Amino acid sequence: MKQLDVKIKDLKLIAEGGEGFVYEYKQNYVVKIYKPDVVDLRSKEIRAKLLMKTTLPDEVIKPLDLVTDNSGKFIGIVMQKVDGEDFKKLSNKKYVTSNNINTKDVLQFLERFWEIIKELHRNNIYIGDLNDQNVQFNLKSRKIFLIDCDSWTIGTEKCQVAMDMFKDPQLVKDNFNEQTDIYSFCILAWKSLTRIHPFGGVMNPDVSLIDRMKKRISVIDNQKVVIPRTTKTWKNLSPQMVDGFKKVFESGDRSFGEYISEMLGNLTYCKKDDDYYFGEFSSCPLCDASAKIIAKAILSGVENGFKIAKILKDKDVKMVFSSTIYLNNNDEVVDIESGTKVKKSKGIFLFNDSGEYIRYDNNCIQLKSKGQDTIIPIKRGSHVVADSNKFYYISDNSFFTSMEILSSGVGAKTFQKCSNNVYFNVESEKYCIVNIYDGKLIINIDGYFTTIDFNKKIRNSAQIYDSILDRWLILIEDTSSIYHSYVVDKNEIKWSSNKVTYKCEVTNVDFDRGVIYIPVAGAIRGFNYKTFNYKDFSCSVVDSSSKLIKKNNQFVIVNDDNIYRFYK
Repeated sequence: MKQLDVKIKDLKLIAEGGEGFVYEYKQNYVVKIYKPDVVDLRSKEIRAKLLMKTTLPDEVIKPLDLVTDNSGKFIGIVMQKVDGEDFKKLSNKKYVTSNNINTKDVLQFLERFWEIIKELHRNNIYIGDLNDQNVQFNLKSRKIFLIDCDSWTIGTEKCQVAMDMFKDPQLVKDNFNEQTDIYSFCILAWKSLTRIHPFGGVMNPDVSLIDRMKKRISVIDNQKVVIPRTTKTWKNLSPQMVDGFKKVFESGDRSFGEYISEMLGNLTYCKKDDDYYFGEFSSCPLCDASAKIIAKAILSGVENGFKIAKILKDKDVKMVFSSTIYLNNNDEVVDIESGTKVKKSKGIFLFNDSGEYIRYDNNCIQLKSKGQDTIIPIKRGSHVVADSNKFYYISDNSFFTSMEILSSGVGAKTFQKCSNNVYFNVESEKYCIVNIYDGKLIINIDGYFTTIDFNKKIRNSAQIYDSILDRWLILIEDTSSIYHSYVVDKNEIKWSSNKVTYKCEVTNVDFDRGVIYIPVAGAIRGFNYKTFNYKDFSCSVVDSSSKLIKKNNQFVIVNDDNIYRFYK
């Protein structure tokens, strides 16, 4: 055991989880300090010692040393610092497209992960809480990393928790084992290869994702499930592998063969689709007639008195990123409003009202100003919002910040120090910041603060502004797929509920004149939170993957393949 040669308060906090805090420590190491009122320190110490003396794959980020306080009491662990992205990002179509990730890349990561799992099982070690946020990958080094191993089942110390979306329904109490890990791995693998949870999509009548897991109703060969457009077809996968997944999800089978390695060793590249398919097909299954039947027809014309108009020409569009930005077939990122075109490169592009642009990734903003490249560090994982002529982000020292490109250079303004876990949005120069700290949501709306008790783990959040009523809709999806809705007016909560189910990414919802608009299969659903009633407006180009934007008496519908106006 060791005492740190610096005080904890002098270290930089880089992450906070349910069990503790992670700080930067020296050049290539981090320190995890546990929350004593949350975790069993004795169990953590025993598990850490067992992991330290066990030979494990290099990809396992295990404890390297124990940390004690001044009295010699165990308080945390020292670990290697890694540079990786959560596996969850492989399920995000925009991320995958922006970084040119194909089926072969995903299979390579999955193959190595599968090998590591088998090696752990040979040592009677079980991950338990196996999910796509506890495994990371690095595109440049092509490596993967397994983190949070201090919660694994090893020896007499058992894993105590697991994310519901990945947890085996056959699990009995906390008896995590080889079979429960295989089930969770198959969920992660399917989700990474197809960009949909194997029990995702929408049924009619609807059944929740968790209930479908228990009832074994997957998306495979199921005509009753409506699948979002962001889903990647699995027709290019090995039929044997798809069948193996199906048996795990629907038949209670907990064996999974070497399907990933077999497909990886037998791939054929299709130039037309810019992707790989299982080489035993006589031709690319993504290009034949049967594959095309799956794609929904894009209609233009009149539906129920509403007109539908495409904004972009189909032949020009490779990928739509937002209501104002798309990627053309020359691999140029195009700003619709200014007409500015920029050759695509790694990262996400944003444009201001003047057509000036920035490019950002997980670590920094890059911009060209006066012919020079300027690098601005941001908090790892922070998104960036463009509003009017400004860009908003969380700085590397955790301040909510605005940046404007001026004739004299770059002007920045800081607003508020933020917690380690924070979500925000800016619309019409109004901002909403949601800090998650110590079991609470601390909401800052233009300098007005509201605090809400909230002890759930968050999967995603959206902050949507109603410019007519000057109120914000704050949506939070927790890791149990429960949605928490709040309508906030400055520092007053006007409405809250966890009874509304959105069945889409919360960022796809819009809020206008007190009505919440939700994309569903073939319709726009208008939900009045005051009366708890809803009305559907049929629209064939909408599904749960569509982003809705209400403007006056029309909707802008943003799909991956085009942008539409839906109006009277």
